[in-house]
Amino acid sequence: MLDEDQTIPKTTFENLLQEPIHEQEQLIFETEQPINADLIKEPQNPVYDTQLKLSLSGSRVLIAGSSVLKGINPSKLKEYIDVHVHRGANVLDLYDDIRSMDLSSYNKMIIHVGGNDASSKMNVQQFVDIYQEIINYVRSQNCRAIVSGILPRIQCDVTEYDTILKQMCHHNDVKFISNYESFVYKDDHIAKSFYTIDGIHLNRYGTIKLLTNVNKSIQGKTTTVSFEPTEQK
Repeated sequence: MLDEDQTIPKTTFENLLQEPIHEQEQLIFETEQPINADLIKEPQNPVYDTQLKLSLSGSRVLIAGSSVLKGINPSKLKEYIDVHVHRGANVLDLYDDIRSMDLSSYNKMIIHVGGNDASSKMNVQQFVDIYQEIINYVRSQNCRAIVSGILPRIQCDVTEYDTILKQMCHHNDVKFISNYESFVYKDDHIAKSFYTIDGIHLNRYGTIKLLTNVNKSIQGKTTTVSFEPTEQK
């Protein structure tokens, strides 16, 4: 979790990641310019020069989810990374989307959905059961599923959904990206400077924070991928 007097540092990550049966491979996410925004105050006119460096062996990655992902600019990603955004999607909407896709060219899918289910107070067991079906389907397509945890949002407690999702991943040997603590202070209050005014969608800083978390889970000859968040209005 974040300290309230903490600033956003220059982010340079060198992570050695290891899958159970694969060799270690290196992943680096770096920001060329330091980001010195006060987390308590919304940063003004943030400027980025970011690069995503990841090693892939002829593989493709699909990042699929709700409008929380809309700040990612697909045109700035290399051809082997695709982004599918379904605005307003709940877990069932995304399941329907994924079943309609040709996943034969992908070997990794990062799934980010659940905030809208929490907001609508969907039955938690039904939520995780449908999510389990997504995992099963993705695996049936010879694609590795990676689950991106639910982000906190204003006026909605997502912790029950995020916790059961994490437990489901643990029981099924699925990589879970823990996002919640990256977006709240130690007192569990949401870090508003990562969000747009609605307290749900991410601004440019929030998008970089989410991608930083996701970045740690992607691995695979090192190739440079330019990334630039889209302008949030």
